[in-house]
Amino acid sequence: MFYLINEIGEQKLSSAVPMNQRDSSLDPVDWSSARFVAHQMLNSSMHYIQHVRDRPVWQSMP
Repeated sequence: MFYLINEIGEQKLSSAVPMNQRDSSLDPVDWSSARFVAHQMLNSSMHYIQHVRDRPVWQSMP
């Protein structure tokens, strides 16, 4: 699930655009790609909640 955080960060900023040309908008550059990542996040969250009872209540620190 944590790999989705990196995908979200890549939605807004592209390395091809120089830093001084970026606007201050928080809107994603590619809405369809952002929508796809959002659906992945929701599915991953729902899967986690659905199977939370299958995991032990306590997990010791590694």
